[in-house]
Amino acid sequence: IYRQYVIPNNHILYNIFMRFWMDNLCPFISFSNYSFRLPSMIAAFAFLLSSFLFWRKRFSDSSVFIVLLAFTVSPAFLIYASAVRGYMFSILTVSLAIIAVFKVCENRKTWFLAYCLLSLISVGIMPTNAFAIFAVSLLPFVFGKAKITLQNFLQFSSVPFIALLCFYLPIFPQFIKTISIKEGWPSGPAAVGAFYLSTF
Repeated sequence: IYRQYVIPNNHILYNIFMRFWMDNLCPFISFSNYSFRLPSMIAAFAFLLSSFLFWRKRFSDSSVFIVLLAFTVSPAFLIYASAVRGYMFSILTVSLAIIAVFKVCENRKTWFLAYCLLSLISVGIMPTNAFAIFAVSLLPFVFGKAKITLQNFLQFSSVPFIALLCFYLPIFPQFIKTISIKEGWPSGPAAVGAFYLSTF
């Protein structure tokens, strides 16, 4: 699976997980269309639960609930929460990376390892998640949780790109061919602009 990276939608780590899921766990819950979609549903629930438990400590319960409720009923979330794709796992790993970064800023340094691992998993699902994790690395400065120094900036922002390099360097030729496939947004700058607009 790792070396059969031929199209962007071939989410490598997600597909490896799904192979394990179907070979080892699915026989206990019956082989069906629902068994393919169940992992994404579990990831969606894990995202909602972890986000609520984390953000309720920083905002009121009601405000966090309303935001997550709006997120939950959005068409995109409903699609990703049941799709046989790695999108929901991408949302989960990026969300957990946010939690890890804030924990590091609270002087819980062991969470930096979790941040690195989540970055690796996230880019292993989709390489473009490196940009999402990079945006995550800016949050401590936005929320005033860390001093804006070059060391602090590099400590957080370099991790997703190092993870990207570590994961895709062994399959670099396939990676280059894959990212050269033209699909999705017709304009690269427009896609980047839309991403950062939605992030901030």
